[in-house]
Amino acid sequence: MIELFVQLLALGVVVIVAGIKSLRFSPNELTDFELDRRLKKKDPAALFEDQLRAERPQLLALQRLVVLLLSVLLIMLLTSVYNFWLTLLFALGWLLLIELIEIRPRLHNYAETLFERYYDYAFRVAEVLRPILKIMADRQLLQEKHVTTFYSKDELLASVEHNRRLLSSEEKLLIRQALAYTDIKIKDVMTPRSVVITVDHHDTVGPVLLDRLHKSGQSRFPVIAKDLDHIVGMLYMHNLVPLKPKIKTVVDAMDAKVFYVHEEKTLDHALHAFLRTKHHLFIVVNEFEETTGVITIEDILETLIGRKIVDEFDQYEDLRAVARLAAQARQESKIGEHV
Repeated sequence: MIELFVQLLALGVVVIVAGIKSLRFSPNELTDFELDRRLKKKDPAALFEDQLRAERPQLLALQRLVVLLLSVLLIMLLTSVYNFWLTLLFALGWLLLIELIEIRPRLHNYAETLFERYYDYAFRVAEVLRPILKIMADRQLLQEKHVTTFYSKDELLASVEHNRRLLSSEEKLLIRQALAYTDIKIKDVMTPRSVVITVDHHDTVGPVLLDRLHKSGQSRFPVIAKDLDHIVGMLYMHNLVPLKPKIKTVVDAMDAKVFYVHEEKTLDHALHAFLRTKHHLFIVVNEFEETTGVITIEDILETLIGRKIVDEFDQYEDLRAVARLAAQARQESKIGEHV
């Protein structure tokens, strides 16, 4: 009975030691500038990070000290019950088990969670034992200044994803989108041709047209002479309201200035073009100068923030999804197959 109790107690010590050994006290990959910025805002996570960086050498030394004391306790427990050879055999087995348990991700995550919850106690103990821990601490760690260096965008993105303490999910999303948007092409976010709402240049401006345009939830419309490959201007809702007597047809109210952009250009190129021209809708064309869709400055903003901007007048949240459904329906109605 005593032997069973000792083995159970030894197992508990082994799990505790493995959990303590799994802690790395790794600082987040934030630059000193970003950390200082967050400290000025009194961010609790930043205060924890700053203290962790300062106390890391002592915490690692404390970790070694606690693991050593618990390992000695484990051997003393075994010695109290077994002879020398059995104690040696069991001790080797338990110490090997510690190494095997330590590498388990679940144990590491649980130990990290407990440390983040009770880190104040760890810092207090480290402060009390500071003279001893300074002797045991790694000399290089004591002199180390935390510097974060990234050699690629992918490396920076990976660091953002693994950041657990200082970056919220919203901040991570904004960083991911901001870093990725310069590589995204216009054709990836534009409104496809099949769902672009247009007006004919001969349309009569009146209640019927105004009602149709208002229900679309949009404020800018390409004006076509025959189809989307023959665009003659842009119609803006603010030019129709209030309705003036001299405006009879769309031609009377439209702006003849039209801007085109190639579908293979990046969103960064489109954003600079929007700012330069002070227009917020471009016609997207392919290499054959065929209209493939339209892009607005709103499309770029949505890409930057990683979510759709929807107001009470929008009929659909995602016109690209509507276009895909329409294309699927057309495909199912066709006779034949793609080759």
